[in-house]
Amino acid sequence: MTFEGVTCFHLGRFGLLNIVYSLRLLTPTDKDFARVTAELNQGERLSARRGANVACLYSTLGAELAVEFDSLKIGTNG
Repeated sequence: MTFEGVTCFHLGRFGLLNIVYSLRLLTPTDKDFARVTAELNQGERLSARRGANVACLYSTLGAELAVEFDSLKIGTNG
C-alpha cells in the first residue's frame, strides 16, 4: 500500500506489540474525522497545501497513524 501525495501525517501511541486491524478512509461525516484532523494539525506537515483524503490506521494497543494524502495505491510486491 502506498499513500501518494502525502501532505501530513501523525503517528501516536506506537508500540511493537500492535496488530493493525483497520485502515479507514474518513469523510467529514465520520465520528473520528474531527479527532483525526486535530491530530494531523499537531503532526508533521510536509506541504502547505491540504491533501484530498484523510485515512486512519487503527491497531490493537491504541497506536494510530493518521495520514492526509491525495491517492492510495494498493499492489503486490513482485
